[in-house]
Amino acid sequence: MATAQSREHAQSSMSVPRCLLARRPLNIVLLGHSFIRRLAVFMREFPEFANLKFPRSDAIVLCVSRVGAALCLRPDDHWINVHVQPALLHQPDILFIHIGENDLEHLTSQEIATHINGLITFILSVSSVRVVVVSQLIWMPQYQQRHEQITVANTAIEEHLQQIQASPLASRNTVQVQYLRHQFGIWGENRLSLFLNDRTHLNETGMHKYFYSIRTSLSAHLRQLMLQ
Repeated sequence: MATAQSREHAQSSMSVPRCLLARRPLNIVLLGHSFIRRLAVFMREFPEFANLKFPRSDAIVLCVSRVGAALCLRPDDHWINVHVQPALLHQPDILFIHIGENDLEHLTSQEIATHINGLITFILSVSSVRVVVVSQLIWMPQYQQRHEQITVANTAIEEHLQQIQASPLASRNTVQVQYLRHQFGIWGENRLSLFLNDRTHLNETGMHKYFYSIRTSLSAHLRQLMLQ
């Protein structure tokens, strides 16, 4: 027969969140094109920014990227098989995706949004990811004539993600799907000053802003998951 002390201990243990009883670091995977590759280099070259500044006891951050990665660059470019599935082998709890800018020259805004919708639906159907965050397309000086196309694409992407979040697939898997509208001036009027001379990639100031925009979004999700 259990003593009063053992019952009290059992009740106390039951009140503690499961993750605090035997918690492993959560896996965060950043997936995308050269912005993700450059972010990985940035975190490696500046140790104070390593691992998105998350304690490794809380989270392990991994980057999976390819320069020029696109949603549908050509018919035989099986981007899902080549990059998404290996990323899922890391069993991410949180998955951040930045993709789409390299498709602006050969896909319409709606086609980009549709491909991203299919990508997220595929991920939810084959993985146990708990949070998926999708970056907006970032306006680059190189694409100064495509501002309207990018704006329309971002609106469509956000609408698609809202539909996925409300779908039975997301509800069944209890997964959160979020659209990230970047903070810290990435989308602001001073954006020209954030890019390198190639007019495509972020300079060090821009990378700082990109880093903190991602970190701020993922930090909120990380805290929430750690309390479950």
